Formats: sequence, C-alpha cells, structure tokens
Amino acid sequence: MPGKTPQEADEAFLAPLRRAISCLTTAQLYVSKPGDPRVLALSEDPLRLRSSIVSGDLMLSLRQQFRSVKDPKAPAAQRWHVSTVRYDYRLSRADDGSELVPGTGTPELASSSRTCTPPCRLTSADVSTRPAAG
Repeated sequence: MPGKTPQEADEAFLAPLRRAISCLTTAQLYVSKPGDPRVLALSEDPLRLRSSIVSGDLMLSLRQQFRSVKDPKAPAAQRWHVSTVRYDYRLSRADDGSELVPGTGTPELASSSRTCTPPCRLTSADVSTRPAAG
C-alpha cells in the first residue's frame, strides 16, 4: 500500500485494518508514535468476542510491528510502503485459553513451508462484540 510519504503509506496500510476492526467492535487500533518500528495494538487486549460458530466467548489479541520503507526506484506517488516486521495475532477460547488461531512470527516465517493454515475463516457475521439482537 504505497504512498508519496511515510505518513501516506502508513495511512494506506492502517485504514483498511481500522475498517475491518470496526465491523467487530468499538475498540480502536492504537499506533505508536513514529519510530522504527512502529507498533499497532488493540485498545482492548485481549478483546472479548462472541461467536456464532464456536460455543462460548473468544479472546482476540493483536499486536504488529511495522515500518515505512522507501523505494527510490518506485514512482514518486508510490515511493513509500509499509513492511511488517513482526506480528502476533491470537484467537483463543475465553473459558480455557486454548488457541484456535495462533499466529506469531515474521513475514519470512509466514512465507515458509513451516506455517499452518488457520482451520476456519471468520467473518463479522461469525464473531462480534456487539450485543445479540433481542
């Protein structure tokens, strides 16, 4: 998600994440002040979620480190992009803490054959912090 400046690249990276999180909760994404690397986390961590496909509540923990990277060969409008340094996403059962979708590592590890595919794809219809319709 490129931009002319590091700030544009950061915003292009963060905007879709903020929209996705807003489908599940009113919790916010916190982003550290500019530095290297920057840290992204949820305002409620872990975040309690209700699920329509798993009995009991779930807990979501999200933390990611990223940096803005300059590509001098790219066109001016795409000179900067965001690169993930490290990530830690976990979805676990609230009652016993068992992990349903662990995800910790680096982009290099994620692209290797040592990673596993999550057992299911969750959508905002499956998981929410919003009260159930009465």
